Amino acid sequence: MNIKIALFIAISFISSECSSFSRKTFARNRDTEQNITLDTIFVKADAINNDSSQKVSKLKNISIGVVFTNSYCGGVRPSQEILEECKKEFPLINSTILFQDINDKNKSIKATTDSSGIAIVPLKSGVYNYFMTASYSKTMNCAFTSTCDIWLKKCFGQVTIVKGETDGYKIAYNFGCNPCLPPRP
Repeated sequence: MNIKIALFIAISFISSECSSFSRKTFARNRDTEQNITLDTIFVKADAINNDSSQKVSKLKNISIGVVFTNSYCGGVRPSQEILEECKKEFPLINSTILFQDINDKNKSIKATTDSSGIAIVPLKSGVYNYFMTASYSKTMNCAFTSTCDIWLKKCFGQVTIVKGETDGYKIAYNFGCNPCLPPRP
């Protein structure tokens, strides 16, 4: 059966049977003698759409709060106050960050945080590593510096995007001591 005819039958069937629809078999594939369900037609219809450059995006705009902490990198033993200050989270403002799909390292997307440290990122559900980029706000009191290539290649953590959940996410960058500087005694 021609896929376009099958698609037409599926759409006609859905419009007339929409209220009682439950994956009914409505046609038989003459080439393979398999039953064709509505799910099969939808998958093939998606393939037709992709072939004709009418891609339907499954990406959702995800709201992610982005914060950072610094580490104490002095040579003298720090006071308790200094250690407590290092635990404080600050919004990572006006900075571009990179998300990389853990299943496909070639799929990555950059997003820029706003003045509150919120990034709106078009992502589908899945797990993503996150990185810093050379574009960041130098007005923040953060230990990060883009002149250190090691930091630009460092994965700072992972975030799992859950299907259907578009907000409530938070990621944190812990900027330790600059790995491009020699260690202090």
